[in-house]
Amino acid sequence: NPFDLHVNRLKHDVLGKKRSYERGGQPLKSRSRGIEKRKRTLLKELNSVFKRNTFIDHRIGENDPTLTNDEKLMQRLIAERTKMRPGKESRYNLNDEEDLTHYGQSLSKSDELNQKPIIDDYDDDDLHKGRLNSEHFFGGF
Repeated sequence: NPFDLHVNRLKHDVLGKKRSYERGGQPLKSRSRGIEKRKRTLLKELNSVFKRNTFIDHRIGENDPTLTNDEKLMQRLIAERTKMRPGKESRYNLNDEEDLTHYGQSLSKSDELNQKPIIDDYDDDDLHKGRLNSEHFFGGF
């Protein structure tokens, strides 16, 4: 296939001089060789990056041989209790028991929110509705 070859031509021919790149490159073959080489080397490295051959014990006090079993258990209990202690996150949490108020009036018991809105008489006027519809849909010209 002529499109599989890449030909490098000289600008000026010199007699008796042969260059290696005059023959032309083969981009498809070199690309496939490069892909195969990457599969052999980089893919194996990528697959083995996160693999570990040992088990790491992250328990508190497990790597310290000077501690007794009771001391290890005590340190684990202390760490667990400090995690359970309320921190900065609980400062901004609202309790469900507290009601929201506006000027001392409870918003949950407000009757104004449950009332139906008052409808203006202007909306019921048929004359204005017809005029508004014609203006809105470009019929007013």
